[in-house]
Amino acid sequence: MSQTSVSLSSLFPQLSNESLLEDYIGYVLSSLLALLSVFSIFFPLSALFKFCKSSKTTPSRHTTTNNNTNNSNEDEQKQSETHDTISYHSHVGFTSVVRSFLIRSVLSGVIFFVALPWAFDTFSNQIYSFETFLKNANAKTIHENIPFIADLHADTLMWKYRGGFLTTEKGHVSLPKMQRGNQALQVLAAVNFIPHTLNMKTNVNSTDILPFLIASQLYEYSAWFSPFGRARAYSKLLHQYESESKGIFTIIKNKKNLEEFITKRSHNKKHASGLFSIEGATVLENNLDNIQKLYDMGVRMFGLNHFGDNQVSGSLHGLTKYGLSDFGRQVVKKLSDLKVIIDLAHASEKAMNDVLEMLERGEISTSIIISHTGVKGVCNTTRNLSDEFAKRIAKHGGVIGIAFFKYTTCGLGFESLAKSIKYLKNLLGGHSVDNIALGSDWDGTIKAFGASDHLVYLTDALISEGFTEKEISQIMGGNVLRMLRRSLPDY
Repeated sequence: MSQTSVSLSSLFPQLSNESLLEDYIGYVLSSLLALLSVFSIFFPLSALFKFCKSSKTTPSRHTTTNNNTNNSNEDEQKQSETHDTISYHSHVGFTSVVRSFLIRSVLSGVIFFVALPWAFDTFSNQIYSFETFLKNANAKTIHENIPFIADLHADTLMWKYRGGFLTTEKGHVSLPKMQRGNQALQVLAAVNFIPHTLNMKTNVNSTDILPFLIASQLYEYSAWFSPFGRARAYSKLLHQYESESKGIFTIIKNKKNLEEFITKRSHNKKHASGLFSIEGATVLENNLDNIQKLYDMGVRMFGLNHFGDNQVSGSLHGLTKYGLSDFGRQVVKKLSDLKVIIDLAHASEKAMNDVLEMLERGEISTSIIISHTGVKGVCNTTRNLSDEFAKRIAKHGGVIGIAFFKYTTCGLGFESLAKSIKYLKNLLGGHSVDNIALGSDWDGTIKAFGASDHLVYLTDALISEGFTEKEISQIMGGNVLRMLRRSLPDY
């Protein structure tokens, strides 16, 4: 399979560093989202402003003074005509303003509720073009025989406008695409805060563009301005998918229903599942009690950070990139007590170190993972995991999900992903792939190497890199399944 794409540097020759443009493409898109949202609000109101301004100026009344008292009746008639003229123009002006306001409101509604989410999704969630042929004749058979394929991260719940996870063909992952790709499990994350300065290096956490995207897709009002409210809305949406699927789609919450799902799927591979995750502790709104509420909503994986520092810990992409706060230590202990898997993707190195030290001291006992990342030994970018932390995560039985986009692999296509996986295998000793998994970051405003129905091409690339059939089965989902069986609550 060969990958092709248009080089960003060829489109923008003035930028010699292609990664620089990629760093700030999120900033450009998020800024456009905010500008379009503001425009759609003020565009219809401008008609009212114009009317209010014009109504302050009354037309001049042209009357003629005549000393002859015999012309008084004529003057009164002229004044009456002038009054009628003013009334007529006022009526016409008001009607015109109402018509203009309604037209602008309709146009603004189309922009805000239709064009805005569609454009942001379409232009930010893309796939690199590739030739759809398999290099290895046995790739399809090996792929179809993998019993449990899992991916550790997707932001699909953020795109409600698509019309339904169970039927849509939009985006990177949906139930039909999972079924075609033989995918058993997708971890679905609750994105609850996106800074307007969105980039990979340094973000402020004082401004949030998600209210525009959430409101434009008609999520419940409580989700518009509240990170916790967004998690609740995502949970309702996920449970709605489960109930509407008539048993085909299952939310994994404990060991018992995981095993029930595996049994069902062994008889019918159309069955698929999801696990609800949090991306960013901003969702807690500085309230420790919200952890239990999130657990009750079905959350079984919790990422401490996203693009920005928060009350719990610093982010790889934050301003100060600090470690765990005192409140953060309380959060981590509470998550461990509930057997919620802790995800350190996007967490600062100081925060990762603090959590791992808590684990090493026996203060917590839950599983620690990196759901979506790359490795610096292959691709030395801000986003990626150092060799040191990769070894520490693996030492404690955690899994590391390799993401499906260029910034994490410094290459294009599933071949580059397979090379990153091979590097990680060698880094961790070369004898085992027990700690390696998939962490696509699908639907997370990335240009991905492929969607969930293209996973057979990753299997093909892994075969070409010399991985055995058993190793491929582990990487594609077996390691995640083992981790879930160890980590989830019993019931």
